[in-house]
Amino acid sequence: LDYINKERIFNIFFGDDGVIYSDETFFKPNLNFRDVNLNDLDIGKKIISIDGLEKCIDEKIGSRPSMNNLINWQNDSSFGFFADKAINQKGYFGNVEFTSIICDDLDKEIADFIAIDEKQDKIILIHCKNKEKVGVSASSFQDICGQAQKNVSYIIKNNIDSLQDVDKHINRWNGMWSLSKTYDKGKSTEQIINIKRDRIIHGTLNGDQFWNKYKQIRKKVNSSVEVWLLTNGLSREKLEKQLSKKEPQEQINQLMWILYGTQEVLAEVGAELKIFCCK
Repeated sequence: LDYINKERIFNIFFGDDGVIYSDETFFKPNLNFRDVNLNDLDIGKKIISIDGLEKCIDEKIGSRPSMNNLINWQNDSSFGFFADKAINQKGYFGNVEFTSIICDDLDKEIADFIAIDEKQDKIILIHCKNKEKVGVSASSFQDICGQAQKNVSYIIKNNIDSLQDVDKHINRWNGMWSLSKTYDKGKSTEQIINIKRDRIIHGTLNGDQFWNKYKQIRKKVNSSVEVWLLTNGLSREKLEKQLSKKEPQEQINQLMWILYGTQEVLAEVGAELKIFCCK
Protein backbone atom coordinates (compact mmCIF):
# COMPACT_ATOMS: atom_id res chain seq x y z
CA LEU A 1 0.00 0.00 0.00
CA ASP A 2 2.85 2.36 0.79
CA TYR A 3 4.35 1.71 -2.64
CA ILE A 4 1.04 2.20 -4.44
CA ASN A 5 0.23 5.42 -2.58
CA LYS A 6 3.64 7.03 -3.05
CA GLU A 7 4.80 5.96 -6.51
CA ARG A 8 3.71 8.32 -9.26
CA ILE A 9 4.13 5.94 -12.18
CA PHE A 10 3.58 2.21 -12.13
CA ASN A 11 1.70 -0.49 -14.02
CA ILE A 12 0.53 -3.95 -12.99
CA PHE A 13 0.52 -6.70 -15.61
CA PHE A 14 -1.64 -9.71 -14.75
CA GLY A 15 -0.87 -13.19 -16.00
CA ASP A 16 -4.43 -13.96 -17.12
CA ASP A 17 -6.63 -12.42 -19.82
CA GLY A 18 -4.15 -9.66 -20.69
CA VAL A 19 -5.68 -7.26 -18.15
CA ILE A 20 -3.48 -4.31 -17.17
CA TYR A 21 -3.72 -1.75 -14.37
CA SER A 22 -2.36 1.67 -15.32
CA ASP A 23 -3.19 5.25 -14.32
CA GLU A 24 -5.84 4.12 -11.79
CA THR A 25 -7.67 2.09 -14.41
CA PHE A 26 -8.02 -1.60 -15.26
CA PHE A 27 -8.23 -2.23 -18.98
CA LYS A 28 -7.49 -4.70 -21.75
CA PRO A 29 -5.41 -3.15 -24.56
CA ASN A 30 -7.00 -3.43 -27.97
CA LEU A 31 -3.71 -3.58 -29.85
CA ASN A 32 -3.24 -6.29 -32.43
CA PHE A 33 0.28 -6.96 -33.61
CA ARG A 34 -0.10 -9.43 -36.45
CA ASP A 35 1.26 -9.84 -39.95
CA VAL A 36 3.83 -7.09 -39.36
CA ASN A 37 7.57 -6.73 -39.83
CA LEU A 38 9.43 -6.03 -36.60
CA ASN A 39 11.83 -3.74 -38.47
CA ASP A 40 8.90 -1.54 -39.50
CA LEU A 41 7.97 -0.83 -35.87
CA ASP A 42 9.77 1.93 -33.99
CA ILE A 43 10.21 -0.37 -31.00
CA GLY A 44 11.67 -3.01 -33.32
CA LYS A 45 14.66 -0.80 -34.07
CA LYS A 46 15.41 -0.69 -30.35
CA ILE A 47 15.41 -4.47 -29.88
CA ILE A 48 19.03 -5.46 -30.43
CA SER A 49 20.28 -9.06 -30.51
CA ILE A 50 23.64 -9.70 -28.84
CA ASP A 51 25.90 -12.68 -29.56
CA GLY A 52 26.56 -14.93 -26.58
CA LEU A 53 23.75 -13.69 -24.35
CA GLU A 54 21.95 -17.01 -24.75
CA LYS A 55 24.84 -18.71 -22.89
CA CYS A 56 24.08 -16.91 -19.63
CA ILE A 57 22.64 -19.39 -17.14
CA ASP A 58 22.26 -17.17 -14.09
CA GLU A 59 21.83 -13.48 -13.30
CA LYS A 60 24.68 -12.93 -10.84
CA ILE A 61 26.68 -16.10 -10.09
CA GLY A 62 26.83 -18.32 -13.18
CA SER A 63 27.90 -21.94 -13.44
CA ARG A 64 29.47 -23.78 -10.54
CA PRO A 65 33.11 -22.64 -10.29
CA SER A 66 36.07 -24.67 -9.06
CA MET A 67 36.86 -22.24 -6.21
CA ASN A 68 34.71 -21.06 -3.31
CA ASN A 69 35.62 -17.37 -3.32
CA LEU A 70 35.40 -15.21 -6.44
CA ILE A 71 36.43 -11.60 -6.98
CA ASN A 72 34.30 -11.04 -10.07
CA TRP A 73 31.13 -12.17 -11.80
CA GLN A 74 31.49 -15.08 -14.18
CA ASN A 75 30.95 -14.43 -17.89
CA ASP A 76 28.04 -16.91 -18.07
CA SER A 77 26.05 -14.70 -15.69
CA SER A 78 24.10 -11.68 -16.95
CA PHE A 79 26.15 -9.38 -14.70
CA GLY A 80 29.46 -10.83 -15.85
CA PHE A 81 28.40 -10.79 -19.48
CA PHE A 82 27.49 -7.10 -19.37
CA ALA A 83 30.55 -6.06 -17.35
CA ASP A 84 32.94 -7.85 -19.70
CA LYS A 85 31.36 -6.44 -22.88
CA ALA A 86 31.02 -2.89 -21.51
CA ILE A 87 34.44 -2.52 -19.92
CA ASN A 88 36.27 -4.08 -22.86
CA GLN A 89 33.99 -2.43 -25.47
CA LYS A 90 33.15 -5.67 -27.24
CA GLY A 91 30.58 -5.95 -30.02
CA TYR A 92 27.71 -3.46 -29.86
CA PHE A 93 29.05 -2.09 -26.58
CA GLY A 94 32.07 -0.76 -28.45
CA ASN A 95 29.80 2.06 -29.64
CA VAL A 96 29.74 3.57 -26.14
CA GLU A 97 32.83 4.94 -24.41
CA PHE A 98 32.04 4.17 -20.80
CA THR A 99 34.14 6.40 -18.56
CA SER A 100 32.54 5.23 -15.29
CA ILE A 101 30.36 2.27 -14.34
CA ILE A 102 29.04 1.41 -10.89
CA CYS A 103 26.93 -1.50 -9.64
CA ASP A 104 23.90 -0.40 -7.61
CA ASP A 105 22.38 -3.87 -7.32
CA LEU A 106 20.63 -5.06 -4.12
CA ASP A 107 18.37 -3.13 -1.71
CA LYS A 108 16.13 -0.82 -3.78
CA GLU A 109 18.63 -0.13 -6.54
CA ILE A 110 18.28 2.67 -9.08
CA ALA A 111 19.44 0.12 -11.65
CA ASP A 112 21.70 -2.92 -11.62
CA PHE A 113 24.39 -0.80 -13.27
CA ILE A 114 24.71 2.94 -13.85
CA ALA A 115 27.13 4.12 -16.53
CA ILE A 116 28.47 7.49 -17.61
CA ASP A 117 29.84 8.42 -21.03
CA GLU A 118 31.45 11.82 -20.43
CA LYS A 119 32.46 12.37 -24.06
CA GLN A 120 28.87 12.11 -25.25
CA ASP A 121 27.30 13.56 -22.08
CA LYS A 122 25.27 10.41 -21.71
CA ILE A 123 23.82 8.56 -18.71
CA ILE A 124 22.83 4.89 -19.05
CA LEU A 125 20.80 2.84 -16.57
CA ILE A 126 21.15 -0.90 -17.13
CA HIS A 127 18.67 -3.47 -15.83
CA CYS A 128 19.62 -7.15 -16.16
CA LYS A 129 17.32 -10.14 -15.93
CA ASN A 130 18.10 -13.82 -16.47
CA LYS A 131 15.52 -16.36 -17.61
CA GLU A 132 15.83 -20.12 -17.92
CA LYS A 133 14.12 -20.22 -21.31
CA VAL A 134 14.71 -18.06 -24.38
CA GLY A 135 11.46 -17.16 -26.11
CA VAL A 136 8.80 -14.47 -26.43
CA SER A 137 7.19 -14.57 -23.01
CA ALA A 138 5.42 -11.40 -21.86
CA SER A 139 5.88 -12.40 -18.23
CA SER A 140 9.67 -12.32 -18.65
CA PHE A 141 9.44 -8.53 -19.09
CA GLN A 142 7.06 -7.69 -16.25
CA ASP A 143 9.77 -7.38 -13.60
CA ILE A 144 12.46 -5.74 -15.68
CA CYS A 145 10.10 -3.19 -17.26
CA GLY A 146 8.63 -2.44 -13.83
CA GLN A 147 12.11 -1.73 -12.50
CA ALA A 148 12.85 0.60 -15.40
CA GLN A 149 9.62 2.55 -14.91
CA LYS A 150 9.65 2.91 -11.13
CA ASN A 151 12.99 4.71 -11.06
CA VAL A 152 12.28 7.46 -13.60
CA SER A 153 12.66 10.09 -10.86
CA TYR A 154 16.43 9.64 -11.10
CA ILE A 155 16.49 10.85 -14.70
CA ILE A 156 14.18 13.88 -14.47
CA LYS A 157 16.37 16.97 -14.79
CA ASN A 158 14.45 19.29 -12.50
CA ASN A 159 14.15 16.56 -9.86
CA ILE A 160 17.81 15.60 -9.63
CA ASP A 161 18.62 17.83 -6.63
CA SER A 162 15.61 16.86 -4.52
CA LEU A 163 15.92 13.07 -4.52
CA GLN A 164 15.67 11.28 -1.19
CA ASP A 165 18.01 8.55 0.03
CA VAL A 166 20.75 9.40 -2.48
CA ASP A 167 23.32 9.24 0.33
CA LYS A 168 22.43 5.59 0.87
CA HIS A 169 23.33 4.85 -2.73
CA ILE A 170 26.57 6.84 -2.55
CA ASN A 171 27.66 5.01 0.61
CA ARG A 172 26.85 1.72 -1.06
CA TRP A 173 28.94 2.60 -4.13
CA ASN A 174 31.96 3.22 -1.94
CA GLY A 175 31.64 -0.28 -0.49
CA MET A 176 31.70 -3.83 -1.79
CA TRP A 177 29.13 -5.92 -3.66
CA SER A 178 28.82 -9.40 -2.19
CA LEU A 179 26.58 -12.42 -2.61
CA SER A 180 26.62 -16.13 -1.76
CA LYS A 181 25.08 -19.12 -3.50
CA THR A 182 24.89 -22.75 -2.40
CA TYR A 183 25.21 -25.53 -4.98
CA ASP A 184 23.84 -29.03 -4.20
CA LYS A 185 22.43 -27.90 -0.86
CA GLY A 186 22.18 -30.74 1.65
CA LYS A 187 24.19 -33.15 -0.50
CA SER A 188 27.69 -34.49 -0.04
CA THR A 189 28.76 -32.30 -2.96
CA GLU A 190 27.42 -29.10 -1.36
CA GLN A 191 29.50 -26.04 -2.17
CA ILE A 192 29.04 -22.45 -1.02
CA ILE A 193 30.25 -19.83 -3.48
CA ASN A 194 31.01 -16.28 -2.36
CA ILE A 195 31.54 -13.31 -4.66
CA LYS A 196 32.91 -10.05 -3.31
CA ARG A 197 34.05 -7.18 -5.49
CA ASP A 198 34.15 -3.38 -5.70
CA ARG A 199 30.92 -1.73 -6.80
CA ILE A 200 32.87 0.76 -8.89
CA ILE A 201 33.67 -1.61 -11.73
CA HIS A 202 35.14 0.90 -14.19
CA GLY A 203 36.70 4.34 -13.87
CA THR A 204 38.43 6.21 -11.06
CA LEU A 205 35.52 8.14 -9.51
CA ASN A 206 34.40 7.35 -5.96
CA GLY A 207 30.73 7.34 -4.99
CA ASP A 208 30.46 11.08 -4.28
CA GLN A 209 32.37 12.03 -7.43
CA PHE A 210 30.23 9.69 -9.52
CA TRP A 211 26.97 11.25 -8.29
CA ASN A 212 28.27 14.78 -8.83
CA LYS A 213 29.32 13.87 -12.37
CA TYR A 214 25.95 12.19 -12.94
CA LYS A 215 24.09 15.34 -11.87
CA GLN A 216 26.40 17.62 -13.85
CA ILE A 217 25.80 15.69 -17.07
CA ARG A 218 22.06 15.25 -16.53
CA LYS A 219 21.57 19.01 -16.07
CA LYS A 220 23.22 19.83 -19.39
CA VAL A 221 20.81 20.91 -22.11
CA ASN A 222 22.17 18.47 -24.68
CA SER A 223 22.73 15.51 -22.37
CA SER A 224 20.98 12.23 -23.08
CA VAL A 225 19.74 9.28 -21.05
CA GLU A 226 19.29 5.70 -22.16
CA VAL A 227 17.67 2.85 -20.26
CA TRP A 228 18.88 -0.59 -21.25
CA LEU A 229 17.06 -3.84 -20.58
CA LEU A 230 19.41 -6.81 -20.93
CA THR A 231 17.71 -10.20 -20.85
CA ASN A 232 18.16 -13.65 -22.33
CA GLY A 233 14.41 -14.20 -21.96
CA LEU A 234 13.69 -12.81 -25.44
CA SER A 235 14.73 -14.04 -28.88
CA ARG A 236 14.50 -11.42 -31.61
CA GLU A 237 14.18 -14.09 -34.31
CA LYS A 238 11.31 -15.82 -32.50
CA LEU A 239 9.56 -12.49 -31.99
CA GLU A 240 9.94 -11.66 -35.69
CA LYS A 241 8.42 -15.01 -36.67
CA GLN A 242 5.46 -14.55 -34.33
CA LEU A 243 4.73 -11.00 -35.51
CA SER A 244 4.79 -12.08 -39.15
CA LYS A 245 1.98 -14.60 -38.55
CA LYS A 246 -1.69 -13.83 -39.13
CA GLU A 247 -2.46 -15.34 -35.73
CA PRO A 248 0.50 -14.91 -33.35
CA GLN A 249 0.52 -16.34 -29.85
CA GLU A 250 -1.81 -14.43 -27.52
CA GLN A 251 1.08 -13.26 -25.34
CA ILE A 252 2.69 -11.40 -28.28
CA ASN A 253 0.23 -8.52 -27.97
CA GLN A 254 0.85 -8.41 -24.22
CA LEU A 255 4.61 -8.38 -24.72
CA MET A 256 4.47 -5.61 -27.30
CA TRP A 257 2.17 -3.53 -25.12
CA ILE A 258 4.54 -3.88 -22.16
CA LEU A 259 7.47 -2.74 -24.30
CA TYR A 260 5.55 0.14 -25.86
CA GLY A 261 4.21 1.19 -22.46
CA THR A 262 7.71 1.22 -20.99
CA GLN A 263 9.02 3.18 -23.96
CA GLU A 264 6.25 5.75 -23.51
CA VAL A 265 6.94 6.25 -19.79
CA LEU A 266 10.67 6.72 -20.41
CA ALA A 267 10.09 9.07 -23.34
CA GLU A 268 8.01 11.34 -21.09
CA VAL A 269 11.12 11.99 -18.97
CA GLY A 270 13.48 12.29 -21.93
CA ALA A 271 15.00 8.80 -21.89
CA GLU A 272 15.46 6.33 -24.74
CA LEU A 273 14.72 2.63 -24.29
CA LYS A 274 16.97 -0.09 -25.70
CA ILE A 275 16.37 -3.83 -25.31
CA PHE A 276 19.27 -6.28 -25.61
CA CYS A 277 18.25 -9.87 -26.20
CA CYS A 278 19.25 -13.16 -27.83
CA LYS A 279 19.24 -13.73 -31.57
